[in-house]
Amino acid sequence: MASLQIRDVQPQDERFVASCTHHVGETEEWDASCQRRIPWLRQMQEQGMRVKVALLDGQHAGFLYLLPIEIAPAGPAGKDLSAIQCLAVRDERKGHGVGHALIAAAEEEARRRRRAEKARR
Repeated sequence: MASLQIRDVQPQDERFVASCTHHVGETEEWDASCQRRIPWLRQMQEQGMRVKVALLDGQHAGFLYLLPIEIAPAGPAGKDLSAIQCLAVRDERKGHGVGHALIAAAEEEARRRRRAEKARR
């Protein structure tokens, strides 16, 4: 049975997340795009975006972006809500519950944010 772990993005995950599940070195265009996305990811995290990363048997399998609705570029308008802007699972890792686990982690993150917001009020 495969071991599935979900964690918050760490520096060693940034390149995988920025590559949008493409392999590093797949094309020069993807590598260049990946390099430009890393600073964007960091900036969005400073504004409240959370990135969850899935590891299957210790290997990158997928990721999810969870944004406060106030900074989400697409989706409904609102306040004190979270929006999933991206959910990606590598083709070769599908069928192992990676997407389900990422959604569950996003739901827990949203609940944690809601509790923290209520405590601040």
